[in-house]
Amino acid sequence: MADKNQFSSIDLLTMMNFNKTFNFMQSTLSEEVEAAFNNAFGRVIKGSPSMTQWTWGSRYIIYTFFAQRWNFWCGLGYFSLNSDDLTSYPNIGICLEVSPAFINREKIIKRMKDVINDKPEIWIPSNLTVTPAWSGIVYCKSLQEFLAYEDQSHHIKNFFLESIKELKTVKEQYFDFISKDLSTEESIEEEMGIAGGL
Repeated sequence: MADKNQFSSIDLLTMMNFNKTFNFMQSTLSEEVEAAFNNAFGRVIKGSPSMTQWTWGSRYIIYTFFAQRWNFWCGLGYFSLNSDDLTSYPNIGICLEVSPAFINREKIIKRMKDVINDKPEIWIPSNLTVTPAWSGIVYCKSLQEFLAYEDQSHHIKNFFLESIKELKTVKEQYFDFISKDLSTEESIEEEMGIAGGL
């Protein structure tokens, strides 16, 4: 809001178009995209977790984990949704993140740096240090690049599918030492701890 006690015209437009925008984002991440994500990485976390990611991380994504307690996970969807400057476009794509507390953090960060060195034109680093903060890599494009298409949904879905394929390749080549071993019940209980940094 423009002021603590006022709605701006942009606030009003946001409220009036929220459902339309949300439904569009949801549709581009459903059906074949969700199925491809599930086939590549395992179970997609359902329901409210994606909305908590919107609140906590300014992103609307589908995601899953590769290690217990959400220490190593990936997410696909829309990033940088709540820009303060009102001129920056959101990004779409896929991220891979590791927590500050994960026992394999240093090894994962080393492999993330290898990905960046080998594919600098594709992957972008985020805080690849050993300091206590979330770290990760992201493969993304600005949503602005899709606005000229008549069928934006089709092209966004295709980019999501491309992103899944790329991360699947990266995971197999660089992170084969990680195995996912966590039950559904544990994953739901642990979801609230995933804040991330991208």
